[in-house]
Amino acid sequence: MKGFKNILEFICLWPNRVYTCDLLLALFFFGVCNTSRSQIIFSEPFNEANTSTTGSDNIGGVNWTTSCATCLAGDYFYVNSNTLECEDTNGPATWTTGNINTAACTSGLVLSIDFNLAATTNALEECTAGCGCNCVDWISVEYNANGTGFIPLTSPEGGACAQTCSGGTYVILGALSSGTSYNFSTCLPAASTLVLRISLQTWAAGEKYQIDNVTVSCSSCALPIELINFNAKSVGSSVELNWATSTETNNNYFTIERSASGTYFEPLEIVNGAGNSKVIRNYKAYDTKPLDEEVSYYRLKQTDLDGSYTYSKMVAVAKGESLKGDLKIWPNPSESGIYTLSSAMEMSVKGTVQILDNTGRIISETALQPDNSTIDLSHYPKGLYIVRINSGDKIINRKIIYN
Repeated sequence: MKGFKNILEFICLWPNRVYTCDLLLALFFFGVCNTSRSQIIFSEPFNEANTSTTGSDNIGGVNWTTSCATCLAGDYFYVNSNTLECEDTNGPATWTTGNINTAACTSGLVLSIDFNLAATTNALEECTAGCGCNCVDWISVEYNANGTGFIPLTSPEGGACAQTCSGGTYVILGALSSGTSYNFSTCLPAASTLVLRISLQTWAAGEKYQIDNVTVSCSSCALPIELINFNAKSVGSSVELNWATSTETNNNYFTIERSASGTYFEPLEIVNGAGNSKVIRNYKAYDTKPLDEEVSYYRLKQTDLDGSYTYSKMVAVAKGESLKGDLKIWPNPSESGIYTLSSAMEMSVKGTVQILDNTGRIISETALQPDNSTIDLSHYPKGLYIVRINSGDKIINRKIIYN
């Protein structure tokens, strides 16, 4: 450092350059002493060997892995020429990191990802009405801060789409309006740990997405809101929704969204935000006509004054009048895949508990217990499942989410 300081002093004393001395020295020491303000804590340029499906980042050695359960012979999702590339996944493929230590980033985080379209022989398809689940091509990005659950992100190149098998919110739908490359960058809240999950899907040979240069940096960029909590509970025949914010920056309004499946959401009600606020603000709203489902799912969509928006974590609530105490399953959704089942059904006859995947296939069947029992999905892929209770002539189905 002393050598660089001497060089700067020499430049400062060069004829006709004396006036720059203080400025150059100030800039030098500011840059050296304040690198933590833009400190990169996770960097993955995918420089692993070709065909790698596992690896680790260049900063902290955080491991990552890919999975593509629906890839057939010739299809793939792996490292190819210093990018992570997929072709014809025939369903969702995922890239997931381990826990990234973000405790040093006390002011917030910035996530940046480069997306590219490789040379394709088929056109990547958008989200269009009438398009079935086997035609929409997409990329989703989610983050899990402090183990509280995955939250989807969005971008101008993506949005919500119901015309997919799973439905959801995406950062890219189909091709790119900007050409063949797109840098996705967004602010994330400060957290002690962070897990990233990128999922994607293409449906034809030659349809390829590429992922590159995934980085997480410390940043003081302002988030639109700091959400303290978001809860939903059954109150009589209605659902009460409560949330609170500690700060709001250019917050225009909240949209309460609900879903019968936990995948595709519809808008329910708009609640005005506070604009700018640095005090705790509490909000409340009611769904007076809940969906005719045993369990409904809710989330908040927060929209800025400039039209950009973010989503909260999803919450689930049982409709009070429909359950009648017969069956309770918690937590739902579950991050671990472990659930507790409590049944108050008549036990004069034998009963069974069946678990069905999203194709309707029975993957597990056990005897119904009179007391609390455990459902363990931790060894199965994450997604939507059905718990079916059969006791004599009474059958109850419940949707659960493993996310």
